[in-house]
Amino acid sequence: MQGDFFLTTWFFEGMKWIYENVTAHNAVLTILISTLFIKGITIFSDIASRKSSMKMSAIQPEISKIQKKYKDDPRRAQQEQQKLMKERGISMWGGCLPMLIMMPLFFCFIAAFRFWGYEQMVKLLISMNENPNNTEIFESFRFLWVHNIWQPDNGMVPVIMKAENFLAIKELPKLLYFQQNPEALQIFRNLGFIIEDVKNIPQASIDKYNELVKPLLDLYPGKNNGWFIWPLLAGATMFLSSWIMQKGQPKNDAAGGTGKFMVYVFPIMSFVFCLNYNTSFAIYWTISSIVTLGINLLLNKKYPRSLPAEGVKK
Repeated sequence: MQGDFFLTTWFFEGMKWIYENVTAHNAVLTILISTLFIKGITIFSDIASRKSSMKMSAIQPEISKIQKKYKDDPRRAQQEQQKLMKERGISMWGGCLPMLIMMPLFFCFIAAFRFWGYEQMVKLLISMNENPNNTEIFESFRFLWVHNIWQPDNGMVPVIMKAENFLAIKELPKLLYFQQNPEALQIFRNLGFIIEDVKNIPQASIDKYNELVKPLLDLYPGKNNGWFIWPLLAGATMFLSSWIMQKGQPKNDAAGGTGKFMVYVFPIMSFVFCLNYNTSFAIYWTISSIVTLGINLLLNKKYPRSLPAEGVKK
């Protein structure tokens, strides 16, 4: 996973450890535990953000006075506003902090789940090479209506990644799994699955791949991998969570536009990415959004929009 963010590697290795040592190779339970752990860490930024937003709301009358006083000098108005906010210990973007934090986390977690899926596929192919009749590993990939959680929940996607797509993955030789298990890398080389020029994949490699996955495809003949449900759930729960958060935020003219933009755009991004990346990430993002929704409901109750400034504890 060379070249990816440290956070991606940390999250990926953490999930692998839970998967192998805590949940007995139960991917969904691993995702649930990982989600709760991450939310347990980020909840402090959610609380800090809500307090910052409350403080920002409390000084809105003073900001309005500054804007009126220096309406012919926007630069001076901005300087005075920043000075006031600094004196009160307020960040202009404090109310949007959770959503701004989610953006880099979103892409880091996509990468982590993508590499986790690659690793599971590598293990599956090695297992099938050793025993073509043992489909137990692949059957464990099934969850609810999805036949393979390491493929997207998408009615137009096959249950197993096509040979041309899998063998063209440039990052494949750099997987941490191969670095930690050099014997597995040698097996993959012997199978012809480590391709130097991914634009010219040897037919022999494609044929060998198709031979190994045929018993797996025979389990679900003529079927694709899903029904688009997890991507829709991910987008819908993301929208509901963001909308509830925005609804509970006090009015903040400085960051309101950004918040509303992210409320509508981020769920669409979630849907599109979950439609194209493996189902395990869509499951994670849906669970994460549901937990966030619960946190936002609790914060809305503890820090209501109408709470006076003196009611916000430092």
